[in-house]
Amino acid sequence: MYTNLTQHAIFLCWHKREWVSPSHGIRFGPAYTVAVATLLIMVRPTYVMLKIGKQVDRLQDPWCSSMYACTLLGYFLLGFGTLWAADVWTKFQRLLQSDAKDV
Repeated sequence: MYTNLTQHAIFLCWHKREWVSPSHGIRFGPAYTVAVATLLIMVRPTYVMLKIGKQVDRLQDPWCSSMYACTLLGYFLLGFGTLWAADVWTKFQRLLQSDAKDV
């Protein structure tokens, strides 16, 4: 599921964000953010699968806490990258400007 979101973010950046900027980092920034988020989110499920298969030992507290931190950071970056790829901020600004003109 997360890799599909990454593919969709790349598609949006490739086709829909051509007008944004000639800079590669600005145009494909959302795709990179979603890709990093996918990697961070997949840390915990990968560990669980390895633990079930008895391939790794149980982690102690500092590593276990950092694994949860990776997952939370991944979800935050996933939301941020998705909103960035969909240009929600620009659409929200246009909505506020149109509401200000109506008043």
